[in-house]
Amino acid sequence: MHAFSGCKTTKMEFVLDVKVEVVDKIKPSSPTPPHLRRHALSFLDQIAQPVFMPFLLFYHHHSLSTLHHRLAILKRSLSEALSVFYPLAGRVMLEDLCVDCDDCGIHYVEAQACGSLSRVIKESGPESLAPLVPFALYDIRDLPAAVQVTSFDCGGLALCLCVSHKVADALSCIAFLNCWAALARGETDCDSFLPDFGSAKLFPPVKLPGEMMEPLCPIIREGLVTKRFVFGPDSISALRAKYGDPKMNIRPSRVEALRGFFLKRHMETTGRRKYMGVEAVNLRPRTVPPLSMRHFGNIIVILKHKMEFEAGAGERDMVRRMREAIGEVGMGCVKEIQDTREYLKAEMEAKRVAEEEGMLPIPFTSLCRFPMYEADMGWGKPAWVSTVGLPHPDMVSFWDGRDGESIEVYVTLWKEDMAKFDKDEELLAHAHLSS
Repeated sequence: MHAFSGCKTTKMEFVLDVKVEVVDKIKPSSPTPPHLRRHALSFLDQIAQPVFMPFLLFYHHHSLSTLHHRLAILKRSLSEALSVFYPLAGRVMLEDLCVDCDDCGIHYVEAQACGSLSRVIKESGPESLAPLVPFALYDIRDLPAAVQVTSFDCGGLALCLCVSHKVADALSCIAFLNCWAALARGETDCDSFLPDFGSAKLFPPVKLPGEMMEPLCPIIREGLVTKRFVFGPDSISALRAKYGDPKMNIRPSRVEALRGFFLKRHMETTGRRKYMGVEAVNLRPRTVPPLSMRHFGNIIVILKHKMEFEAGAGERDMVRRMREAIGEVGMGCVKEIQDTREYLKAEMEAKRVAEEEGMLPIPFTSLCRFPMYEADMGWGKPAWVSTVGLPHPDMVSFWDGRDGESIEVYVTLWKEDMAKFDKDEELLAHAHLSS
């Protein structure tokens, strides 16, 4: 039986019919040396959410390659990439705070979908893409990663990579994808992709108190709806101009403007006024000296900050406050994380404040400007890179659009909240709703 993705699927006009044909394990092309058998998890890996991160890459038909040939290339190059990123072919041992790099192989699925890829790209919403994902996102078990390749009647392909958040962050996943793509193209020099597996030395694991096992942002299996809102470059420019402060010579970035806009729309449609902002911030460029982008693992801090607004609060103030909070993340923050006792105290205090003051955790994450569209497997760059609904309520995720200028915003809400949110006139005046 095919395992569908995270959130409960709602009734949709577009239905994707997918039949699983092959379930296999792809092993590394060369064995992992005995001295690398144990990949230590870091403190940041420990406190990461136990969910898969799904990346869906869509490729059009390639007239010079048969489906059989393309699948053979994908499997061969995947095997080679796993020799470089060898922890992804092992098994996660959370109690032992490590990945057993035993080369048992990555879970690999091949499937066939009815219909054309162009229709999927044009008409599908995040939840209708669920059959392209090999597992429910909360069903990670001891798997570091899983792959599903789905072929369409038109000759197009959908490639899904799921990586456990207990092992890596999004940037690490994309580094693996691009290494895999380079090997698929026949490149032999992959030195630029070689990962640095030393994150546990930077952030040594510790014995976690029981309170830390209760996440601020819970994993929900049913009752959520995810929809995608597409903002064109003109709408984004207008919001940036509207929320800027000419007197202070401040113009928000694209994502900063959209964060403020969505927080305001959430507040107006749900009646909420108190929030705990939860934002993933990449630590690699914020250390002294900066870490290489090749550092593998969770090299991110989940920033939490209180936000309370009066009725009628403006987006400009929201943008400013969120910008200031993220701007405070620097080397001092890195040192605080390395002092795990103080960091854990701060984390538990944030949870206590959120609960006692009735603050709604609202997670924001951005993958904009990440090189996902560079994953050319030898038949062109992806026609589209997408994802499915994540099992976290009130989550807002920003992804680059296909044209490189627009931004696709994935919003996950409780079903009753989404019923009001996706009809908000101010929202729909700026964005196109794609299911």
